[in-house]
Formats: sequence, C-alpha cells, structure tokens
Amino acid sequence: MKANQDKRSPLEQNLASWMEHINRVEYRFEKICGPNEINFVNEICKRFIAENDMEVITSPTSKIEKLLKSIYCFQNEVLSLMGVGSDYEKVDIIVKRVKKVVGWLEDIQSVAFFGIDEVDDNQKARRFAYQML
Repeated sequence: MKANQDKRSPLEQNLASWMEHINRVEYRFEKICGPNEINFVNEICKRFIAENDMEVITSPTSKIEKLLKSIYCFQNEVLSLMGVGSDYEKVDIIVKRVKKVVGWLEDIQSVAFFGIDEVDDNQKARRFAYQML
C-alpha cells in the first residue's frame, strides 16, 4: 500500500468530496456577503435608495441564488450518502444562512417594485426582515 494512499472507505471519500464542494460554496457566499450578512443586505438597500437601480438588488440576489442551487444539490448528495446526521446538519446550517440572505434581498426587491420611496420609508422605519432581528 502506498504511503499517500487514502485509507478512507469509498463512502467516506465521497462524503469528503461533497463536503469540500459545500465548503467552497460557503467560502464564495462569505466572499460575497463579507463577515456580516445583515450589513451586506443593509448596504445593498442603501445603495438601491441612492442609485434607484434594481440591478443593485437583482445582481447579488442572482449570484447567491446560484450558490443556493448548488448547495441544495450537494445537500441531497450528503443526504443520499449518510442520511440525516451530523454532516447533513452542518450543510443544513449553511443552507439556512444562504436562504435567509436570499429572503432578505427578495423582501427589499418586492418593495422596490412599488418605488424607491417605499424602500426608503421601509428602511427608515426598520420594516425589512433583516432589520427585525
């Protein structure tokens, strides 16, 4: 047996591979949002009010939704391999974080359809979901 040969079972190797994919998605998510997801969403909201450009909201929402789609796929693979257990729970925590940010952005976007003044009023009155924590 070679010294550098992986001694894990094929199941463990597959799981490790999927967990690496998940870690990369989480890294990309954190690179987009920075260290504080609430501040990230708040900055997007303020930028939308300043620029009155829906792209300010839709662009990051689209990027994060793509990450969410990937992580759902990886989560299903982990579930198929290991069932609901500690590895699945680790992935589920990440899924919930990503979903939460998408929901916050969609909240702002839905109000933005009514106009910039509605977004400004809601932001000042702290009516957006990300502001209610």
